[in-house]
Amino acid sequence: MHMRRALVLLAAIGLVTGSISSAGAAERVFESRYENPAAGSADAGGGCVAGADGCESMPSGAGEILMSVEIIDDAGGTVSASASWDTDGDGISDTGFNICGKTADFESVPPSTDITVFVYASPSSGCPDAVATAGVVKATFSTGSSGGGGGGGGGAVLGSPKAGLGIKDTTPKKGATTQATATLKVCGDHAGTKIQLQKKSGKTWKKFAQKKLNAKCRVVFQVVANFKKATFRSFWPKQDKDHRAGKSKPVTVTTH
Repeated sequence: MHMRRALVLLAAIGLVTGSISSAGAAERVFESRYENPAAGSADAGGGCVAGADGCESMPSGAGEILMSVEIIDDAGGTVSASASWDTDGDGISDTGFNICGKTADFESVPPSTDITVFVYASPSSGCPDAVATAGVVKATFSTGSSGGGGGGGGGAVLGSPKAGLGIKDTTPKKGATTQATATLKVCGDHAGTKIQLQKKSGKTWKKFAQKKLNAKCRVVFQVVANFKKATFRSFWPKQDKDHRAGKSKPVTVTTH
């Protein structure tokens, strides 16, 4: 349902490398789960197509200028990945660094910027034995100094829980039942929290159904398509102090 912009080749543009100390800095940990790796490789670039979610959006907070990454795959193997961001605003990720399992040290990143970590199913020249199945991307952001709002990354903006929505059949027969799967990519301790399936009505969104997320922060809604056309989204109301409310991109269902 969702398309991610393709990652351009990072190895050819002078990656940000080196050992950068974050001693005494305020740090914040951000985790996001992937179920299906991105297409492509760290050598050739790639992205996320329908059915893949291995393009993890991990925003740096205000004053956070360093980032380390560790990828913990469920299968226990090493994973090849790339982290990148759009520096010139042209909509293409063109700056970043490669990852093989985890970064050796902190890497420089711009503050208050959406950092995308592309988790690849395929290996790369710098990570030849890598393979990804499903797992967690763990990022540690740092201010790089002892100031900036206190320990634990104080002063950073609240992270998004990364609500998602996938609908099994977006062109069903009228009156048929289709499945809508709502997810939170940033699962953490959010299992058991509530997520809504919302339906657009004019310029507003109204609750269509609500359920509790399972242990993998997923839930399936049954949707009877007794309409000609309808647009849905998932919505996670704010339920902890660490994350703002989250909503997915809208998905339109058209019957025939």
